[in-house]
Amino acid sequence: MIPASITREHILQALRHIDEHGVPPGRGATKYALEHDGRLYPPKLVVSIAARYALGSELDPATFSGGQETNRFLRQRGFCIAETRSETRRDANEPLTPPVLPERRAPHTGERCPACKVRVRELLEALFGRVEERYSLGVGALPSDYDGTPHRDALEVIHARLVAHRGYAAFVRTRQLHPCDYFVPKPGFIVEFDESQHFTTPRSIALQSYPSTLSIGFDRDRWRSLCQQIGARDPDPLKPYRDEQRAWYDTLRDFAPACLGLRPTVRLYAGETDWCRLNPQRATDLDTFRQSLGVPVGEARPTPDHVDQKHISAELWGQTGISD
Repeated sequence: MIPASITREHILQALRHIDEHGVPPGRGATKYALEHDGRLYPPKLVVSIAARYALGSELDPATFSGGQETNRFLRQRGFCIAETRSETRRDANEPLTPPVLPERRAPHTGERCPACKVRVRELLEALFGRVEERYSLGVGALPSDYDGTPHRDALEVIHARLVAHRGYAAFVRTRQLHPCDYFVPKPGFIVEFDESQHFTTPRSIALQSYPSTLSIGFDRDRWRSLCQQIGARDPDPLKPYRDEQRAWYDTLRDFAPACLGLRPTVRLYAGETDWCRLNPQRATDLDTFRQSLGVPVGEARPTPDHVDQKHISAELWGQTGISD
């Protein structure tokens, strides 16, 4: 039986491990393979190694079955399982040519469907090329970290209004802004995939306070309307400030690109459609996704020289007090 504590992140760590160390003899893929970024991986080996990151030791392959059990487990975490063209074994270094993408990777499971997040990345890759997930902008999380930027005063006002909403003054609990969902190096913009918990009263307060000079890649009025319709509220009694915290971090992800020379932040509402149903290989689906983004694909430009491909340095911010 596969432990449920193995998460998608543990599986991604296992894929990186296989990329670095290869596939041991006799552990290659046979009938099925996990397809990720155009490469094939043996599903059972992936799960075994992922357990090392989740539980501290590799999972004995004799304790769980391949095929249906392993494939279902991986699909539930948003991964694509492809049937190989033959029963011969493959290793992770053999490219999948051409890529095999199913019409639907797994049944849609609501706005928190893990397959939707994977499919959004694949759609972005089909339109723009390389895409980075969980990308750090390398910027601070306090208003004072934005001294010397064009929007320092606006951020101070928004922060003060969030504090005044319910009196939580210490909702910033990290020195550096958490990673964004996706980063598209060319033409240079971030994409946020907003689930219902992002549509709160504090988020509406923040959006209402955005200056007219700030360029954003989504409809602010629609986002405020969704805040009113959904009215989400985090129930965690140990973090009563969580809604203000989430609204503030979302605000920073909207403002930071303007200070870094990137294009405006694009936001997608997770509940807008079943994103996992869109097929990156179908032109009509790509057109639908392109319209949701509102970003001209044909106007690609290089990412600014100061933006590297792994991390945006906090040095851009002068004396922010934030180190890489």
